[in-house]
Amino acid sequence: LRMGSLGLISRLVVLAVPLALYIRAIRSSVAQCRRAGFLGITVVIGYATAGLSSEVFNLIYASSFYALLVVALAATALSHETPWTPPVMP
Repeated sequence: LRMGSLGLISRLVVLAVPLALYIRAIRSSVAQCRRAGFLGITVVIGYATAGLSSEVFNLIYASSFYALLVVALAATALSHETPWTPPVMP
């Protein structure tokens, strides 16, 4: 209520974008990406559930830890998305 409709939209984006990324990752054929997708879904749902009872994202350490977990799991989930080839020196 304190942040208004833009605050609600930003909270939903912070939860929905990683959730969509992790749902896409669990459809991967690579086991490591699927595992990171399931762990990411667990983290997002856990923070969303905790946010129902307290303002989790207003706590500096909790929001920093959420960001760190989301980024680390997203990097793992997307690690096999496109193969990287090193540049060839002429």
